[in-house]
Amino acid sequence: MSHQRIHDQYEISLACGIVTESFGKDPGKICRAMLYHGSRTLRETVQETGLSPSRSQRALLILAQHNVVLVIPESRDEDECQYYTKLGVILERLRYPQYLLFAQEHYRGSHNLLIECLLENGRLDEHQLMAGIASKTESDRIGLKRAIVSSSRQALAQLAEDQLIISVPLFIESNGTSRSNFVTRGQTSVSQNSVPSQTVKKIDDAGRKTEDDIKEGKQNNLWLINCDEFTFRLRRDACAAVFREKVGEPARHLLLEEVEFNNEAFLLSNKIDTPRKSVHGSSFRDYSGLVQTLPNLKYSTCQSCINNNEAHFHNIKLKHVMSLVRSKEIEAVVRERFGGPACRIFRLLLMKRNLEQKQIAEMAMIPVKDTRELLYKLLKAKYVQIQEVARTSDHAPSRTFYLWRVDLPYVEEQVGREIHHATFNVRARLMFEMSREQETLLLLGKAQHTNDFPLTMKQRDSLIRMKTVAARLECSMMRLNELGLFFNTRADE
Repeated sequence: MSHQRIHDQYEISLACGIVTESFGKDPGKICRAMLYHGSRTLRETVQETGLSPSRSQRALLILAQHNVVLVIPESRDEDECQYYTKLGVILERLRYPQYLLFAQEHYRGSHNLLIECLLENGRLDEHQLMAGIASKTESDRIGLKRAIVSSSRQALAQLAEDQLIISVPLFIESNGTSRSNFVTRGQTSVSQNSVPSQTVKKIDDAGRKTEDDIKEGKQNNLWLINCDEFTFRLRRDACAAVFREKVGEPARHLLLEEVEFNNEAFLLSNKIDTPRKSVHGSSFRDYSGLVQTLPNLKYSTCQSCINNNEAHFHNIKLKHVMSLVRSKEIEAVVRERFGGPACRIFRLLLMKRNLEQKQIAEMAMIPVKDTRELLYKLLKAKYVQIQEVARTSDHAPSRTFYLWRVDLPYVEEQVGREIHHATFNVRARLMFEMSREQETLLLLGKAQHTNDFPLTMKQRDSLIRMKTVAARLECSMMRLNELGLFFNTRADE
């Protein structure tokens, strides 16, 4: 039973690279097997990866701790328990720096420590979370640490209320009752690179203690980062920035307030068009004052849905804003790759749908020969499609219409794959540049402890070059992640 669609080779390679870099080679092998073949049992994982059962169990434990591997609820026999992973869940780890920046922008102090601790360690209960925050505190004063832990409990409640973190039960049975399952124990903070056998034994012991607590009615939930909520808020802010650029600052406030009023800040299946029901019982609000300052709002491309009864009641459709951003970004890609005339053809086909080559040449004011070349370049890149409409059963070319069109959802998916491909290439280049100067970086790390920098002039020049290249590549990664917010949703939901 497979839980995901067939993914592109570069998407799988990117996901496996992220897992290997974060958790080690063994978890990377297991994720590769699951992404290629779907859900796997422990026995199948051992056969396909060549790892021993104990190493496979430890790798699965690490991945489950960080919510990368999940258990199929119907699996009851522990020997035949099936595990699976999702590409979107792994690729969300690329946005972790954006999550931290968002938290630093909107919260302070203990909130940031909580989010950082959960991003580093995965699922944690409240006791482990407080212990992790205390360990991050540099001060040795016991009173100060207690004050930080106390404020962290208040921050934990606020983050849970804002749904940036969610509480998950220790063990889940398919019928909704609790049960023991080693993949979801996660009682001890697990190292990202390796799990010693002593740690696994402690986790098993913690699991047995939890079973006793469950019998007594005591069950502490685990806390987990709500990536859907973070992603939605990042998208909301990006859409608000588009409103500010297209219409003005009041429109940005209008969108942010409208989303807050509609209570859309939690999405099912990570889809923008599935808002949670408003607690106010209505999705409309009086914005007459703002509409007076935005007379062009309902005539702009960033328009809202206006109630027919009263014009000053309106509700912003975030999915329309995202669709607009995707269309503009695709046009920018076409213009960059194929030139202005090709972008004109692409935009024309978006508006007019099915057109013949001669019609395209006339409307776009491009010579027929150039139009033909541009159309076939776009067709090769899968940005346009061609459809044959035969007037006779023999499909003779002279009696057949050849209509060109743009299948926008398909093009958006194609651009999403290209973003993953570009991200894979940028990460590979960055790792290559870092490996070239690995010895110099080791020397620099040792020198920082001794306050002595025994680097030659050539090594210093190489280090400066590497830092410059790395900064540019990281900027490219950030830009690709921003585009991924609009193009890449969880395809395997």
